[in-house]
Amino acid sequence: MPKKLLIFLVFFGLLGNSWVAEAGVKVIRKEVPYNISGSTGAELLKQMNLHGPWRNLVTTNTFQTTSKVVSKISYGVSGSACYTVRSDYNVYITMIYPRLVGQVSPALKKRWNTFLSGMMKRIENHNRLFKEMDTALNTETAKGLSFTDDPKCFRLKDFMKQRQRLITREYEASQERYNKDQMRPNGPVAQAAAALIKEP
Repeated sequence: MPKKLLIFLVFFGLLGNSWVAEAGVKVIRKEVPYNISGSTGAELLKQMNLHGPWRNLVTTNTFQTTSKVVSKISYGVSGSACYTVRSDYNVYITMIYPRLVGQVSPALKKRWNTFLSGMMKRIENHNRLFKEMDTALNTETAKGLSFTDDPKCFRLKDFMKQRQRLITREYEASQERYNKDQMRPNGPVAQAAAALIKEP
C-alpha cells in the first residue's frame, strides 16, 4: 500500500493539561489536536503521516485514543471476614487527532469533513469500549463482595486483581477485533483515505 494511504486508528489501554469530565460517568477526556495543512487530500495524508502521534519505519498512525484506568477499592473486616466497602474507577481518555488549518478549496474541505467525521466515529467506538470496561470493572468489584477466613484481606484482594485482569483482557480483545475489522484491506479506513485523496 502506498505510504500516503497508511492511515491507522490506534488505541492503547493502561491500568494504573486539561481534562474534561463527562457528566454521569467516571470518564475524563482530553483532546490533543495537531495541526496539518495542504491543498490536496494527498498532501493532508502526507502531513498526517509526518506529524501523527506515533510512527516507525513501516507504519504511521494519525488518530490515536489511549486510556488509563485508576481504581480505588476500600475494604473492611468483620471478625475474620474481609469485604469490599466501596469501589471507584476513573477512566482517563486521551484522543489525538489532526486539525486542518489554513484555506482549502470547498471540495477538499467537504472531503476532509467527511473523512474526519468517519475517523472520529471510530475513535468514539474505542472510547465506548473503554467506558463499558469501566462499568464492568465497577460492577464486578462493587460493594458487598466478601471472603470468610480472610482477616488480612489477602484472598479478596487477590481475587479482585484476577477479575480486573480478566475483564481488561476481554475488552482489549474487543478493541483488537474492532481495529482489525476497520484496518482490513479495502476496509473502512482504507476507503476513507481513498475518498479523501480522490480529486474531482
